Amino acid sequence: MVQLTCRAKTNLAEELNEMKRKCISALILIMLMSFTTNAYSANESTSTASYRVKPIQEKLAAMTQEDIDKSIGSFSDIRDHWAAPFIGKLTALGIISGYGDGTFKPEKMVSIDEFIAMTIRALGYKPESESKYWAQPYIDIAMDQKLIEKNEFINYTEPIKREQAVQIAIKALMLYATAPNSSIYDYIRYKIKDYPTIGDQYKQYVLQSYVMGIILGTPGGFFTPDGFLTRGEAATVIIKNIDTSIRKLMKPDESEMLSITDSSGKTYEVYPTDRPELFETAVTLNKNISKTKGYGVLDYNPFDQLVSASFYENKAAMEESDFNIKMGFCIYPMDEKVISHPYSITVFVPTIVNELHMDFINSVFEYLFNSDSDKGIAQFNRYIDLSSKTSEKYEDYLSLNNRQVRFYKVSGKNTFSVWIYSKK
Repeated sequence: MVQLTCRAKTNLAEELNEMKRKCISALILIMLMSFTTNAYSANESTSTASYRVKPIQEKLAAMTQEDIDKSIGSFSDIRDHWAAPFIGKLTALGIISGYGDGTFKPEKMVSIDEFIAMTIRALGYKPESESKYWAQPYIDIAMDQKLIEKNEFINYTEPIKREQAVQIAIKALMLYATAPNSSIYDYIRYKIKDYPTIGDQYKQYVLQSYVMGIILGTPGGFFTPDGFLTRGEAATVIIKNIDTSIRKLMKPDESEMLSITDSSGKTYEVYPTDRPELFETAVTLNKNISKTKGYGVLDYNPFDQLVSASFYENKAAMEESDFNIKMGFCIYPMDEKVISHPYSITVFVPTIVNELHMDFINSVFEYLFNSDSDKGIAQFNRYIDLSSKTSEKYEDYLSLNNRQVRFYKVSGKNTFSVWIYSKK
């Protein structure tokens, strides 16, 4: 139904080619995401990794507050530190340790090799070192399990950056956990103010980290990918990999979520992206679709993130056939970065639209065009009249509320389309 509704472009062949391109792109993306997720566990099966981690999780679950307090008390500098509970738990599990002077130094930058060692121990490995370099066995295991690549790091004693730590942590977690739902990735991109500064090789892992509640950004909405991770922060990351109960997942609040149950009865959740107006327009469609005197239904295409509204004479006509559609409104598409006209309307049967669906059009035009809505509605009514009386082609461009709006009547038919462009 979504594809039928959104045939609002004059050149149908052009539209079908564009939709085909988007569908192919979406399928390729899904395949790449699937490949990436599967590649994480190429060296060790999920069941084997889970078997290694399970005893650690069981020991953590059986741990008492007394056990945690005892571990915290073994360090002289963490009792009042925010990460003390996490440091205490990991110390009791034997995953981390402090310095010979009885300190942990929670605010000291954690080095790459220290973080790798923590991660490998949290996966249940207890390698014995026969190397002069204490971290070499941990690095070897990390390479074997594809957590890091050969020559990825030049100096393992340097502080680890946040984006580097995220990649290692998420790769380790994906050895035994289920990949997160990617439906809110666009929303997260929109929320991370410095997302473009994250290295391309790390972006996918940062998105997964937010979804799974492993490493999040600052209260101001920044991830700070080049910032260095402290030992206290590293302890928090590692314990969250082990203990799902303490993760704080990033979720949109109710004002940032639109629930759409499509014509087939399937429900989707739609979130804002880096073009929040598209989301607000979808909310407006949902709010006003009931104003039709006929029957309207909202649909969602998750592959293109495309929202559409389809209008019929009544519900029975919709249930009988998609081809009974009288008008369609399409937000095309939700995640497109370059399309110049994100909104399109196709009127298939002008007389029925005029009779049943104008209250919806009036409300949406008021939202999109504000003080220019009367001009837009007058032009819409003009094209209803033209389409009912003549088979000639007509085309007009208007400027409404700093938007270009194109009205186009197809030659030889009584249908017409409206393209609504982005604001200048």
